[in-house]
Amino acid sequence: NALTPELAKRLGLKELQKVSAVGVGSKPVEAYVGKIDLLEVGAAGSVGESVVVIPLPKELNCDGLVGYGFLSHFVTTIDYDRQTIRFDRPEEYRPDTEAQVLPIRFKSGIPEVESSVEGVSGWLSLDTGANGNLSIFGPFADQNKLREKFPKRVLTVTGAGVGGAAMGEVV
Repeated sequence: NALTPELAKRLGLKELQKVSAVGVGSKPVEAYVGKIDLLEVGAAGSVGESVVVIPLPKELNCDGLVGYGFLSHFVTTIDYDRQTIRFDRPEEYRPDTEAQVLPIRFKSGIPEVESSVEGVSGWLSLDTGANGNLSIFGPFADQNKLREKFPKRVLTVTGAGVGGAAMGEVV
């Protein structure tokens, strides 16, 4: 969970611990950890949530982001066709009859799904906040010779977030 310094100031949030944060960009950013009494998104709420107070890029046009700390309390349903998101308590959850259910595991709070890319199987990180369809990081691409499979590439800015812009190759 993350809040902008401006929102933290409006809420009167106290600084508990200074941290150095990294995100999509390459520059570490000073931040601090705080705690809020209640975090609500629509009708869903969670008490005693830890938050990281950190400058967010103006392109995000938001006061904060919900993350694993909040989402771990709920079964989260994202309906891309309807552009909706729903949070249900696990004991109240009833899946849609047309839902596609993916087995998910968590590694350090990051959801992973078993999948394959160009015939290479493994557990891949699931980032619902990413701005692209699929991101493949350099070490995985190099280890599995994916650059050779896709020789036509364009180097460009592929994202922006905490720490600035990120460059990548689009194929």
